Amino acid sequence: MESIKTYKSNLDTLFNPKSVAVIGATENVKKWFGFNITKNVLDSTIQKKFLVNKSGKKVFGLDTYKNIRDVSDPVDTAIIVTPSPGVPEVMEDCAEKNIKTVVIITAGFKEIGEDGEGLEKETIGIAKANGIRFVGPNCTGISNTHSNLNLTPWPLPRKGYVGFVSQSGNLGGYIINRGRREGLGFSKFTSGGNEADLNFVDYLEYLGEDPNTKVITAYVEGLKEKEGHRFIGVAKEVAKKKPIIVLKVGRTGSGSKAAKSHTGSLAGSDSVYDAAFKQAGVLRVEKIEDLLDVAAAFTSQPIPRGKNVGVLTSGGGFGVVIADACEKLRLSLPPLSPRTIEEINDILPSRWPHANPVDMVGEAVGLKIYQIIEALFRADEIDGITTAGGIGYSNSAAELEEIGRLIERMKEHKKPFLPSVVYGKEVVKVIRKKGLSTYDTPERAVEVLSYLVKYGEYLRRSL
Repeated sequence: MESIKTYKSNLDTLFNPKSVAVIGATENVKKWFGFNITKNVLDSTIQKKFLVNKSGKKVFGLDTYKNIRDVSDPVDTAIIVTPSPGVPEVMEDCAEKNIKTVVIITAGFKEIGEDGEGLEKETIGIAKANGIRFVGPNCTGISNTHSNLNLTPWPLPRKGYVGFVSQSGNLGGYIINRGRREGLGFSKFTSGGNEADLNFVDYLEYLGEDPNTKVITAYVEGLKEKEGHRFIGVAKEVAKKKPIIVLKVGRTGSGSKAAKSHTGSLAGSDSVYDAAFKQAGVLRVEKIEDLLDVAAAFTSQPIPRGKNVGVLTSGGGFGVVIADACEKLRLSLPPLSPRTIEEINDILPSRWPHANPVDMVGEAVGLKIYQIIEALFRADEIDGITTAGGIGYSNSAAELEEIGRLIERMKEHKKPFLPSVVYGKEVVKVIRKKGLSTYDTPERAVEVLSYLVKYGEYLRRSL
């Protein structure tokens, strides 16, 4: 049985190889996966790169090897993009070359039925007999932005601190690219594919120890048989150190059936997954935008000490919408203390409602909004703040300076600040440059805040 030390060493090698071989390297654009992966490997800063093509012809003007066994140098990781019937033989070649980590991009295994399942079992047998750990098959590869490693057909993700594991290669690529557009940076990406060897729980455990990963996200269709108890144990320990955000699909009968036909995953009872996630401190989200928005919040926002929300709006309607959203998500709108009311009295006309939500009663123009937000930061009765309207009205140089200063105050007071309905493009730019998000609707801001609160509650229960 593989020791923990060897297991971790293999995953370290997988994500930080000094030498990589592309088996099935090609410059033929019609072979989309092989073409793009070959280009990405050549564009990377990996110390040694070897191209293997059975024809022996040059690829992108570079010499190739007909077989991986012909490479005289040691190879840390091989990535296989050859047709599925030949993969077991390629794995035998990798074993003879003493390669210990492999990424199998190729599809046509368990996910297509009995014939493919036989190929997958044969591949597993060769790997186990020779101490090889592998990703896939039927995947889109892995990347590590902190070492400029890109063994996928996509562009390298934006560098950051979010680890992402996906049981769908193409959906994973879409999420990575959408994250890039929205300014979200990733540390490591893994497309697990059929997970014939390494699986979601393995990647979760590894990312839990990874110093470059502060937040873990995942798209999950199902866990492998007999992995449930291990998942709960691993997730519990990891969640004490960093948040785990999971988009678990297959809630419906149709979704569950689609998951099984896609990667052969066991979708299982949705209520069982819900219970397991709750027990382990995993935050389950419902939509792709949830996964991205919640991950972004965890990279930049403090964890709230409780569920008391301070609300500031430019109009009463916003306050009603936020109050409904807070109650639905079990967040509290506490009454303001006499001290906080006194501070706001010095800022707003006496007609303001002296309540939470704080309605600015037509006084949102200028910088008063920032003075009120600071008062809410100082308020002991408030754990987190959201706003709707008001911010960005003037879009002036003074306001740009004020918003930057306010974000520093947020860090000082260790209270999350989630602004919605922000006006003024320059103000939005400053907020995003400081690493925070803005939200198009008040409900969206409250929903994201609720995940920060849930995680804070889990951490306090785990003490």
